[in-house]
Amino acid sequence: MCSGLVGDVFDALHEQGFFYDPVEKEVTDEFMPWLDAEMDKKISNNSLAEETLRSLIEHALTIPDEDRVLAEELRAKAKMESEKSAEAERVCEKTCDRV
Repeated sequence: MCSGLVGDVFDALHEQGFFYDPVEKEVTDEFMPWLDAEMDKKISNNSLAEETLRSLIEHALTIPDEDRVLAEELRAKAKMESEKSAEAERVCEKTCDRV
């Protein structure tokens, strides 16, 4: 009868945490929280790197569009300058013919 009681007492104490594996407790209380925190840092860094890379790629893909727009603006400006120059020559020719 006492042996059963002793066993029950030890079982109850074990369930309440009085007897524990120190390695398991250290892993549960210290290592796992540290590991979780480190993984959160790595995931955060990877997410930031991925977001930065995506942004750089998107920017690189828009550069040709910007270059195209700039080239079109330069062509239009050159055309206007050419037209102004041609008009100036016509005016000059008319003026020179009168003199």
